[in-house]
Formats: sequence, structure tokens, C-alpha cells
Amino acid sequence: MATVYRAYDQVQGQTVALKLLLPGAYEKAYSRFRREAMTAGALRHPHIVPVITYGEWHGYLYIVMQLIKGPTLESILRHHRFSPLTAWQIVRPITDALEYGHAHHVLHRDLKPSNIGFTAEGRPKLLDFGLARLFEEEAARSGDEPLRSLLGDRAGQGRLTQSRQLAGTPLYLSPEALLGAPAAPAQDLWALFIVLWEALAGQHPLDHLSFADSLRALARAEVPPIDSVRSDVPEPLARLLAAALSLRPDRRPADAVAARKALEAALPA
Repeated sequence: MATVYRAYDQVQGQTVALKLLLPGAYEKAYSRFRREAMTAGALRHPHIVPVITYGEWHGYLYIVMQLIKGPTLESILRHHRFSPLTAWQIVRPITDALEYGHAHHVLHRDLKPSNIGFTAEGRPKLLDFGLARLFEEEAARSGDEPLRSLLGDRAGQGRLTQSRQLAGTPLYLSPEALLGAPAAPAQDLWALFIVLWEALAGQHPLDHLSFADSLRALARAEVPPIDSVRSDVPEPLARLLAAALSLRPDRRPADAVAARKALEAALPA
């Protein structure tokens, strides 16, 4: 749906990331795009990549963002996994970014390793904060396999969303989100702890399953215990992951503040 280029801003005299969205796909969504870009552009946090400007050019909607020169977490995890302390040091700042965004009534809704980048100095930053909602709502609704046929009886509990955005990043959706629940901070927190699990293990917890079986497992919150794949994870951190990825929302951290405090208690720096 979009292509990101390294570009040079001649006015500001700096290299930037330029995201171009396909012309036509957003003809009826310019006002919504503008609203979302303005919201994200107002966020100023050391661990959120800022939106510099946005607009329309010859039918293309564009977003200009700060260029992050380091790798993404996704690219690192192809060849490496992290110690519990290093994984904590990556996720902890992202938790701060979520806490800040949620306090400003902005959800990320697409938290995953490819949306966590690192500066040249190794500082983690959250990409595309506040823009995922636009991409989901305006995605074309053709060509995706309905989740109802994959999730079976469990799918009857809620309205299912069929969109390319949902099909593009399904493995970081909470059971409630898979079943069509309205967007809420809980979705970002579920994805945060899936990312933490992945940083510790070096792979997604459901990598061993097919796409369809992964969705079924997620709908039932059947995430393997982290200590089943890694024995050196401290017990408090393993317990936190089990609770945060439970099928019961009341067992999970209630919000980003609670998630931060739970992480700090599980593995003090």
C-alpha cells in the first residue's frame, strides 16, 4: 500500500524517510489521512519517530518522517535473539512510547518488530505511531480469506474485520482484535508482549504453525510459555509473559503504566 524512500529535504537540509501511498486508494480518505497525520505529527517522544510533514502531490499522499539509520528489530531477529536484560532494554522504551501515545488518545495498532527501528546509536524507536488506524480502515476489502472460516466456532463471538491490514499483520493481534473487538490500548499491549517473547526466543511464538493454525491459536491465546523454548528467562519475567498473553484480559496489565511497572518488577535494570 505504500513505499518508503530515503529522500533529501532541500528546505530543511536533511535526509528523511518519505512514505508515498498509492494514488487512488485514498481518494475518499484525504481528510481522515490528514487528521491521523496531524495527530501523529503532534506526538513528541524520544522513542517515537516524528512525522515532519504530510500532504498530497500529483495524486500521491505522502508522509515525511525522521530517517532512522539503524536496522529494524525484525532484521536483527532474523539472525539473533537477545538476552533477557537486552530484550527488556528494548521493550521498556517502547512501553514508554505507548504510555505517552495512549495518554494522548492515540493507538498504534500495528506494533511488530518491523515497526521498531534503531538509531545509529542503538536507541529503539517506534515507527508509524498513530497511522496504522488509517491503513486498516482504508485497506481494500477484496482478496482476503475470511477469518470466520479459519477460526471456526470461536469466530462467532464477534464481528470480524476483513482487510488487507488485518491479513498483513495477523500474528500480533490479540484474541479480541481477531474477533473484531473495537480498537483499544489492550491491542497495543498484547502486541508489545508478543514482541518481547519474540525478542527472547528469536522467533514468533507461533512460527512453527501454518497461517491458519496460527490464527486459531491466537484466537484461543495458545502462546507457548517462554521457558519452553528458553531456560534462562527469569521466572518473574516468564510469569509476566504468561499473564500478559493470557486469554483472560483481567490477568493482563490493564494499561501501559501497569505494563511498565510490571516489566520493571519482573526484571529490574
